[in-house]
Amino acid sequence: MRIKYRIIFSLFILILEVLFMVISWKYYPINKSKNISEKYQSHIDRLNQDPTFLSLKEAEYFQHENKKNIYGTLVSFMLANKYIRNNNLPKASSSLQLKTCYSDKIIKTLCSLRLARIQLHQGKIDQFLTTVNQININSFSWSAIISDLKGNAMIEKGNVNQALRFWHEAMKESTVPFMRYLIQMKIKYFSL
Repeated sequence: MRIKYRIIFSLFILILEVLFMVISWKYYPINKSKNISEKYQSHIDRLNQDPTFLSLKEAEYFQHENKKNIYGTLVSFMLANKYIRNNNLPKASSSLQLKTCYSDKIIKTLCSLRLARIQLHQGKIDQFLTTVNQININSFSWSAIISDLKGNAMIEKGNVNQALRFWHEAMKESTVPFMRYLIQMKIKYFSL
């Protein structure tokens, strides 16, 4: 009789342990995600209120720790923005490297486009062209933006004919009226 109660008690404990494991397995990622979301929000608030060296370092640490999720990438965008406003283009460039971007195609393309623009402003035309050529333009309608940027890079190199060719491509591919207007102004200016 005693053995029968021990078996029943052991089975009861086993069932409780299995339930505890299933519940903790199911709900732990949600709590972890909420925690990361709260940390992200606190870093963004702190950066907006007080962009001091210490808050930038904390945000960089958060970015490094969360480079494989969207929160780390959003902090990368925010850090790059702060560094650009402080005219620190090398730091902005390092915060937008693809290794720090979330694995979504569109997010990676945005990282690459922002990084390419920084490289263009730094005068690193060859790095710019490498970055731009790695962008998968089939994933979204980026071809007009990329052609426009390539035209700008060719002007930096002093190759006006190549720039005009890229801008004409951008005119054909663009569906945004204001972008078409800006490209048309560039074409008129450099055609003279």
